[in-house]
Amino acid sequence: MTETMTVTLVSDRQTLQVSVSEVSTVLELLREYGYEISAPCGGQGKCGKCLVGVMENGGEKQLLPACKTLVRDGMTVEIPTVFGTGLTTDSAHLEQTDGETGCGLAVDIGTTTVALYFADLQTGKTLKTASFLNPQRSFGADVISRVEYATAHGIDAMFDCLRAKINEQIDLFRQSHGLEIAKMMVTGNTVMLHIFAGEEISTFGYFPFTPAFLEDRAWDGSELGYHASRVVCLPSFSSFVGADIVCGGIAVDITDGNNLLIDLGTNGEMLLCYNGKLYSTSVAAGPAFEGADIACGMGGVNGAVCRVWSEDGRLMLETVGGCSPIGICGSGLVDAVAYLLSVGVIDETGAFADGADRFDLTDGVYVSADDVRKFQLAKSAVRAGIEVLLRTAGCLPEEISHLYVCGGMGYYMDRDNAIRVGLIPAALHDRVCIAGNTAGLGAKMCLLRQECFLRARTLARSAEQVDLSSNPTFSELFMEHMFFE
Repeated sequence: MTETMTVTLVSDRQTLQVSVSEVSTVLELLREYGYEISAPCGGQGKCGKCLVGVMENGGEKQLLPACKTLVRDGMTVEIPTVFGTGLTTDSAHLEQTDGETGCGLAVDIGTTTVALYFADLQTGKTLKTASFLNPQRSFGADVISRVEYATAHGIDAMFDCLRAKINEQIDLFRQSHGLEIAKMMVTGNTVMLHIFAGEEISTFGYFPFTPAFLEDRAWDGSELGYHASRVVCLPSFSSFVGADIVCGGIAVDITDGNNLLIDLGTNGEMLLCYNGKLYSTSVAAGPAFEGADIACGMGGVNGAVCRVWSEDGRLMLETVGGCSPIGICGSGLVDAVAYLLSVGVIDETGAFADGADRFDLTDGVYVSADDVRKFQLAKSAVRAGIEVLLRTAGCLPEEISHLYVCGGMGYYMDRDNAIRVGLIPAALHDRVCIAGNTAGLGAKMCLLRQECFLRARTLARSAEQVDLSSNPTFSELFMEHMFFE
């Protein structure tokens, strides 16, 4: 007979005593009771970042990895609090609408952050914006980690936690405004949309990476359990170029000239319009730009170093929220590597010049030699992807009108440093436009105007998909751009 264990869970919102009858890890227990904790590697014991405070038998608190710590009777677990939402929300009012009555909701499901925009369907007025860290982060920091989890355990837990958080925000809106949601328009990368809809994602883990759907889909909200009358998922380009890029194309009016849109995330999604024709691709940049798999890496939440520069010979830092630095996010890593190059701490190969294995930005936050290597892999993949996409279209860099950099990392990215480290071609310097959350803006446009929704459908169907996995030019350029220029 299994012994029942009593465990006390302490968080900023409550102290809860629970009974546990089966042996499990602390991470599994926290997931079961709905606690959000970052586990970038998905609980595989590789990253060491799912730290919780553990006390047993009146002893001192120890910081231990939740994924490797077994639940024991009498244990007290302190769950760390993460402040911030990882996103600066866009509350712009869109005046052009179809004049429908009622209230609508546009949802942008990012791998790191979920953003919600409540709007009056008739006037286009933004009634409320909200955002929260994607609760699926306890199942892995990036898409691949979550696909691996779903392959082993199914998607129910990830579907349930996301739906609960979205419904929580809808309920708060209903309480404060007394309005029901008539229509919810949803965007995100292809995997996030599958999880939102409760669809299987294990097929994304092996060739040919077949999705259950790419076209737009619609349901009554009750079918999926969302607190909205009608729910619509916007269309995607391919398995790894999602509706978030489709919406980005709508938001920046990608077909108005020769324009390139890039989202610097795990999959490095790109969309190019050249002479009226669309090309899309994605590169496996890895999780470095998301702050995962980096020694002190984290998402763009309060306390993350987001900017690094030199002023009168002194190292200067800026953090999200202006808080004390506790880690570094993607844009901060770009700046930090550029700084290390400028002062000669690392050379053009990425090696530390003095044989050291790390550089301290401040107490407890540093960039390691391994971090630089992982950054080189990520930036080289993006740079090679940009160049192959341009070559496929027969487009010279000088012919690009705008290079739109979107997403959370793009919001803070310094274009000079991005060029210094070789992430973006120097020829595009004066064409870089930091575009912010184009996915959310495009989703709002599709929510309010049928014309925009139909344009999204047309974009998704008309782009040529450029496969980089077996492209010899991509491989050559990838190796070429590993070094810093």
